Amino acid sequence: MPLSEKLHRLGEMDLPEIRFRASQRVRLARERWALSTNGGGAAQPWWQAWDPEKVAEPQLAEALLLGRGGDAADLLGGYFAVRPTAQFFFRADERAAIVGLYSRLFSTRVDEIRAAADAACAHRFKIFAYPEIHAGEQIPWRRDLVHGIAGGDEHGSRIPYLDFSRAGDSKIVWEPNRHQHFFTLGQAWVLTGEERYAEECLAQIEDWLSANPYPRGINWASSLEAAFRVWSWLWALSLLAGSKALTGARLGTIGAALAQHADFIAANLSTYFSPNTHLLGEGFALFAVGLLLPELRGSSGWLAAGRAILISEITNQVRPDGAHMEQSSCYHRYAMEFFLCAALLAERNGCAFPDSYLQRLDHMFAFSMETAWPSGRQPMTGDADGGQLLNLARRAPDDPRPLLAVAAAWRHRGDVARAAGQVSEDALWLLGPSAPADFANAQQSEPGEAGPGHSCEFRDSGAVVQRSGAGTRSRYLFFDAGPQGMDACAHGHADALQILCAADGVEWLIDPGTWVYTSSREWRDFFRSTRAHSTVTLDGRDQAEPVDFFKWRGIPEVRLEQTWKLDGIDGAMASHTGYTRLPGGGIHRRCVIFLKPDYWLICDTLEGHGSHAVEFSFHFAPGVALALTAAGALAAKDGEEFLLQGLAPGAALHVLEGSESPAQGWYSEDYGHRGPAPVLSATVNTTLPVRALWLLWPSPAGGVRLHSLDAAGARGTQAIIETQAWTDHLSLRASEDPSDGRGLSTDADLAFLRRAASGDWMRLALAGGCCADFGAEPLVRAESWLDALEVTASGDSLDIHMRPLRRVGLRWPGAKRVRVNNREVATQQNGDWINIPGEK
Repeated sequence: MPLSEKLHRLGEMDLPEIRFRASQRVRLARERWALSTNGGGAAQPWWQAWDPEKVAEPQLAEALLLGRGGDAADLLGGYFAVRPTAQFFFRADERAAIVGLYSRLFSTRVDEIRAAADAACAHRFKIFAYPEIHAGEQIPWRRDLVHGIAGGDEHGSRIPYLDFSRAGDSKIVWEPNRHQHFFTLGQAWVLTGEERYAEECLAQIEDWLSANPYPRGINWASSLEAAFRVWSWLWALSLLAGSKALTGARLGTIGAALAQHADFIAANLSTYFSPNTHLLGEGFALFAVGLLLPELRGSSGWLAAGRAILISEITNQVRPDGAHMEQSSCYHRYAMEFFLCAALLAERNGCAFPDSYLQRLDHMFAFSMETAWPSGRQPMTGDADGGQLLNLARRAPDDPRPLLAVAAAWRHRGDVARAAGQVSEDALWLLGPSAPADFANAQQSEPGEAGPGHSCEFRDSGAVVQRSGAGTRSRYLFFDAGPQGMDACAHGHADALQILCAADGVEWLIDPGTWVYTSSREWRDFFRSTRAHSTVTLDGRDQAEPVDFFKWRGIPEVRLEQTWKLDGIDGAMASHTGYTRLPGGGIHRRCVIFLKPDYWLICDTLEGHGSHAVEFSFHFAPGVALALTAAGALAAKDGEEFLLQGLAPGAALHVLEGSESPAQGWYSEDYGHRGPAPVLSATVNTTLPVRALWLLWPSPAGGVRLHSLDAAGARGTQAIIETQAWTDHLSLRASEDPSDGRGLSTDADLAFLRRAASGDWMRLALAGGCCADFGAEPLVRAESWLDALEVTASGDSLDIHMRPLRRVGLRWPGAKRVRVNNREVATQQNGDWINIPGEK
């Protein structure tokens, strides 16, 4: 880190942080001195980590007290099998039922688990999206297995783990060291009874301990990585309990190693370094090891500290609407795993978390469910690096449904069960043999459509979801109108106001993902850049300034200004200040209107002054064929089409795919994967302020044309969308009528009128206003402000929905019968003018 950045960071610290960091530096200096003078000292015998006073078996307690390691080892296995002090997710006597349910519900998975366990026995590792790697007969635990770079054996605090040239990609180094393949080896032993799987798992732990003595090397450089190992080892002990390989001596040694890890984590909490999911994971590990191994010295302190961290962080890191503050869907799911597993263990052991914790966790489930693509998978926003807490089943990194199945069965949530679709392997291991029945009961408790089918907004996180209905072919748009992330936005991208879109079974506009972290600063910066997202770039600059791999400066204020929700129209308007820091730059405002179920209209406005380069980017999914048209592009995939048509005066249109210089047109489905994907880029050198309109139309109607009626300097936006069957007039805060009299002028935030090709009027909508004119004649006059007015014509009948109910005058040629809010009403008519009574 440059000296200027260090001084800047120092200026941001308060006194408690300075004290914490100073104390930590002194302690680490002492550790390094001890390491340099005597190698860190001799390791203590394993039995000294176990507290005799917390062991209920008298003979074992005596052996531990007197330091008779051999006797203690002989007794520890038997004690561990029957001890009453802690309960894991499933009991030993439930294993046979779990094996039986696997054969019935997940029959193909047994062979898959066996094959994955065989790969682990052969030291073959599949690390994220990279090809499988053979690590050799002796696993090189400190080596980046993909790039072949290994760090040294100095004190962990001296390892430059962000320096690729000296340590490799630390994320790749750490992934096998999280030991999440131990889940698979343990499952294989439970499901097959073959001791070789248990023996391999425990032998790898012993090998790791030998190759990574505390506190040497990169595997002692991160408290979070130690926390992951704690979790994997706890699962190994529980899954392998009863195996011949798990001897008392091994159990005692692993328990001592867990104690060492817990002490390391407690002394190096990421309270100030990474007070995000790092701190959450560390607190979770302390809670889990303190709860499940209360016989270890220090366990009560770990348990209390971990529980306090979990309770505080579910409020500190999760917004009231349920979204994780990193603004990353990957990290949202990842945090949800921590909070869920902690809650399940606490409940099973009689120390349940408070209702406020569970309610916030319920909101996290709802956020995952409500923001999912129609396919049920999660859109990737922010960093998507493949991190996960649970490795119990094969699942895509962007698929929250296995975890939602756990939530549904545990919390008896029918809506969540429908979103999950079916019970998962995760539910079986975390909830035990009752999981399938609990899930089925949840499904039946609240019958309804499969998956979310309504539009929604999450105001705290700025997430807006617009849907046409339920089902995999429904039409969907995600509008990111929230902050860039939490604190320095380590895992957030400069993607404010981006849109993601799916329709007719195809995901069209997507987020590009992440690809890599420290192995390439250039590509790290591209994948998190503004140009890599479906939003607007000014002068080639990002909405914020990247400082290093995990830090931003000049972070914009993003504001969800307004939303509208009518039966047939959804709308949202948001803005960000990211370009106000640039000379002549100003606020970018984007409005997204969904005319259900047909199309979306996007209105972009860039404030400011002077001449600037503006780029509008639309990132399509891999496999989409993109053909330029006169005003946009026609996309095709899997027999479906998607029209993107624009009005951006003077803009030059280009399709970019797989471009290295400049970088553009790429997609990453998982960490380590990069592939080409088409991008529609519209660039223009213009004078600010500037406005552009974009029409997004899945399975487009024939003869679509988009017109703007905006006059220079006019307030608001007026647009006309023509098809062969009808013409739509749309007005956004537009109070002036164009000189040609074709406009829809209004005092409302939003007004809409559809006319058939025959000239008949079909639909009218008004949101946030009381008056509208069309063709220079009055169209709507309400006695006072209306939140919403919707009119649909069927022959000579009008169906009107209005809130609140007001006296309204309406011009509608040919109307004879009127229903208001599902009730037929008597009206006064004077030609085409209809006077509708308000509340009596």
